[in-house]
Amino acid sequence: MTEILNYCQDLKDYDFFFVINEKRNINFLKKKYYFISHSTFDLKIFVVLLQSLKILLKEKPDVIISTGASPALPFFIWAKILSIKTIFLESITRVHALSKTGKIIKYLTKNFYVQNKLLSRTGNFKFIDPQI
Repeated sequence: MTEILNYCQDLKDYDFFFVINEKRNINFLKKKYYFISHSTFDLKIFVVLLQSLKILLKEKPDVIISTGASPALPFFIWAKILSIKTIFLESITRVHALSKTGKIIKYLTKNFYVQNKLLSRTGNFKFIDPQI
């Protein structure tokens, strides 16, 4: 969550919401948020697919931005079907290889970025500097 919050500073003029898969108090953000079930590529993915579709149909976002983790996958699947633009920022902690989620999502978005120069060179991925 910390990574996406760093980028949210640049989004203050836009309407956006959060989707997280762990119960935590994020009221301090003063933004709308949704909780979805936690699924690590198990059968709960079907529950999360339904939860994510419900959120997308309600909110009708123009763009989905994710910094990884399993909640991204169902949203990016629906985004592909519903023609919603997507941006995926692989976690800055990924230095030598993509995450499980990143390995799948790289096929679902044209806007796939890594935040580590070494990984961008070895995997031929687009680099975004997290310091900007």
